Amino acid sequence: TALLKTKFQENVTTKAQVKENLGEPKSTATDDSLDVWTYDMDSVNNKLSTITGIAKAFGNDTSKVEKVVELKFDGGRFSLYVLVDEL
Repeated sequence: TALLKTKFQENVTTKAQVKENLGEPKSTATDDSLDVWTYDMDSVNNKLSTITGIAKAFGNDTSKVEKVVELKFDGGRFSLYVLVDEL
């Protein structure tokens, strides 16, 4: 988690900065008034080389399911992220 916290600071990093680092999201949505951008783990892995290590630190085997990272924004600024399994 240290890498994401280094790249994306809560309430500081903007959507434009995330897009600059990760490119266009796979999908976008809204959850409890937060904008949610979803990226494939492979895409993020290509941009931030240690993301797979982060997933493994959470006890996840990245070879069994597709992983996605959800980045949530409040008022246009990064708020939090969630690692999600997609079957």
